Amino acid sequence: MSLKGLLAGSTSALAMLTAIAPAYAQADNSNQPETIVVTGLRYSQQESLDLKRNADTMVDAIVASDIGKLPDKNVADALQRLPGVETFSQSSGEGGFDENDRVALRGTDPSLTLTTIDGHSVATGDWYILDQFQTVGRSVSYDLLPSEIVSSVVVHKSQQADMVEGGTAGTVDIITRKPLDFAQPLTFEASAQAEYSDLPHTTEPQLNGLIAWHDDSNHFGIMVQGFYEERDLLREGQEFLGYNTITAAAEPALVAAHPDLANVLYPTLIGAALFQQHREREGGAATIQWKPTSTLNFTVSSFYSRLNASDTNNNYMAWVQNEIASQNVPSSYTISNGTLVQAVFPHNGVNGAVEDSIDRPGEGAETWYVNGDAQWNPLSSLRVDYQIGSTKGKGFTPSQPTWESDAPTGVNYNFSGGTPAVVQFPDINTADASQWSNDWAWSDQFTALDTEFYTKADAEYEIGNGILQSIKIGARYDQHSRKVFGFDEGTCTFACPGTPSSAIWSGGLYPSNFASGINPPSGFLTHLWYPDWSKVAALVLPAVTPYSPLANYWPGSFAVKESVWAGYVMANLGGQNWKGNIGVRYVNTQEDVLSYASDGSGTATCSTPGATPNNYGCYAQVGTDHTYIDPLPSANFTYNLNDQMDIRAAVARTMSRPDYSALGGAVSLTDSILTGTGGNPNLKPVRAWDYQASWEWYFAKTGLLSVTGFYTDLTTDVAYGVSNATYLNATLTGQQHMPVYSTYAITAPVNGSGSDKGVEFAWDQDLWYGFGIQTNATISDGEQGISTGGGPLIGDSKYVFNIVPYYEDHGLSVRLAYTYRTKVLVGLDRSTAENMAATGNLALSMNYDINDHISLTFDALNLNDPILKYYANSPTQPRAFYDNGRQFYFGVKVQY
Repeated sequence: MSLKGLLAGSTSALAMLTAIAPAYAQADNSNQPETIVVTGLRYSQQESLDLKRNADTMVDAIVASDIGKLPDKNVADALQRLPGVETFSQSSGEGGFDENDRVALRGTDPSLTLTTIDGHSVATGDWYILDQFQTVGRSVSYDLLPSEIVSSVVVHKSQQADMVEGGTAGTVDIITRKPLDFAQPLTFEASAQAEYSDLPHTTEPQLNGLIAWHDDSNHFGIMVQGFYEERDLLREGQEFLGYNTITAAAEPALVAAHPDLANVLYPTLIGAALFQQHREREGGAATIQWKPTSTLNFTVSSFYSRLNASDTNNNYMAWVQNEIASQNVPSSYTISNGTLVQAVFPHNGVNGAVEDSIDRPGEGAETWYVNGDAQWNPLSSLRVDYQIGSTKGKGFTPSQPTWESDAPTGVNYNFSGGTPAVVQFPDINTADASQWSNDWAWSDQFTALDTEFYTKADAEYEIGNGILQSIKIGARYDQHSRKVFGFDEGTCTFACPGTPSSAIWSGGLYPSNFASGINPPSGFLTHLWYPDWSKVAALVLPAVTPYSPLANYWPGSFAVKESVWAGYVMANLGGQNWKGNIGVRYVNTQEDVLSYASDGSGTATCSTPGATPNNYGCYAQVGTDHTYIDPLPSANFTYNLNDQMDIRAAVARTMSRPDYSALGGAVSLTDSILTGTGGNPNLKPVRAWDYQASWEWYFAKTGLLSVTGFYTDLTTDVAYGVSNATYLNATLTGQQHMPVYSTYAITAPVNGSGSDKGVEFAWDQDLWYGFGIQTNATISDGEQGISTGGGPLIGDSKYVFNIVPYYEDHGLSVRLAYTYRTKVLVGLDRSTAENMAATGNLALSMNYDINDHISLTFDALNLNDPILKYYANSPTQPRAFYDNGRQFYFGVKVQY
């Protein structure tokens, strides 16, 4: 890392964690009456409960010192400790990582949770290439949001009319720090940590800093902060890239030889997957506040974050589908629960092994916003708020040289014990690249741009002390654009086939203990070669191809534009021991989608008028326009049973618009198994009626016992279906030196219905001698409607619980956080369901105050080194096993 980077990180953002350096409570053990000074974790817990109890909607909250104390490096990791909140480290097909980047509520898809910052929109970018043009597109990537930027986070689980629509499940509002919030006129905070990852065995810097100033009259203030964080990621594992069915029609000889194989599922590809990445997260925030009078307040805030996430992904796969397609009769096999879990395929001349290696230098994402707020009180009974801003997100893959080769060999595999599969290639040496010949090599590039302009105005008039306490009205306009475009950067179509892979090999091999963390059985493949990427780039990037370089990649390109007008009216009500609100929000959405459709023709002259031929076949632009109107009534009610107990009830009509990627229709193909994923520009929004009620007992300033029941009727939901379509088969085109078209099974989103219901429990309490506990549990039951085949909702875990014991006294603060959830449906990948098995995660945070200004810190993430397991329709059909290792952070925090 450069000196410039170090200075930028340390002067800008080294501090948010320090601002919240732990204080502690001490008890007087004399005979005098005991006095407890509540600070640190206890103060944070008290503030969180105050936010919860005073809110008009059903909320859970977390405050800055909570985030600073938690062993979490981004906001999503911190939020997973709250009841009803689930976090995800991946989308379907991406695989699981060690840092969460999506937030979901109560067993629903992350796309149904709206994320805002200070009440306004934030555009997003995704570093992973498939997320850039498919899979996700509406939910915010929390990879770009370090916890240091946060003052508090409020999770709204019920809706009210003055809230921005889009969160069917709820809204996460991240509240940033403001210069006039600081007690001292001048505040400096800084933190520096060294991060050690135990799988790659590397140590990297984590630097954050903040400077805040305001005048003595507290009328004008400026705050600047920044962050610079590096981390190495090594993920080792095994992947099963979908399942197909053996049929008498497609494999008559195989079924004739063994009739019991008819209608049996088999794994298409079983791969040894090695993912390596270096991440650099850098950016900062700046805020100016000005209160020229007691009735006027202006705030201008800005934020920028960039994640550089260059990576390589190597996968050595048993090509079982090629063995089945060639009707290679296995000499032995085992069927369990309708799945071919073990087989020995003798060498019959076909390629039984395939290697796929990808390099993505410069891959990453960024986001920024500039936001202005103004508050004016022209009368003591009237308040007017105005907000205007612009935000932009970007995901980018500047290049991805890819080398794909295969080898003729028999294949043996066995995962009958429910463990990772033992795979053997008896006729080749996997550590010798000269025995592998190249099918093809290529490189392409992708950019996803996400932009929004927004403005809104609100006015609230206080009426008096009767039941009708105030009336609030407002309007909002936003224009959002999502554009994704890809280019073929170069394809080694004619020069590469038949070329020995030794031409691009410099002796590199997988680690000798590869995937030891997933507890593989004896015989697991470890000695595997991988390419020299400089040699691959030298072959691919000169564009040795009959086509022009930088040809448009139409299958993965699209554009979505939305213009939204919204207005609302809301009445705030209240009386003795109760309060509430009732209102309606009226939303008009105009949606324009530009996608590209293949006509399936393989000739230079396309069969569809207006279609254009290029490397990927004939594609024509397709425009799809929709306008839809949503009236969204809502009501919230709170009744104080006594000074400690409240009951709440809420009902609302909610909506979430479909993911941009789902609307755009972009297609991603896997040639080796003839599957792919696509979109649907005619998707309707998710619409629902949401009902919930709660009982809350605040038995102490830092004590809570609560029960919440919820039911969501998803009158319109988004699920997935599979259909066939014709596309250019790039692999066969490269092998045969001529365009070859194949029929692919395409997984695409479709509208359906569903429901989600459940119960949340929470118990937080100080105990004794400095000890305390925070714990919660969520039971949810999300089901798809009959029209989409039933089954669980995407994102639904039956049981989720957190237990967080802590100790804080004598300057020492220790918190242990354990999160567990049962299996969850992540989505569909390569036309096959992908469930994440039950998993638990343990994290530790320790702080010690040397004095009032300096603290030592130690954080440990993924302390139990969990194996992330995925499976298809049942645990006997594994999809993946991943190990990401542990991460340790040791550092110092300073505050003045």
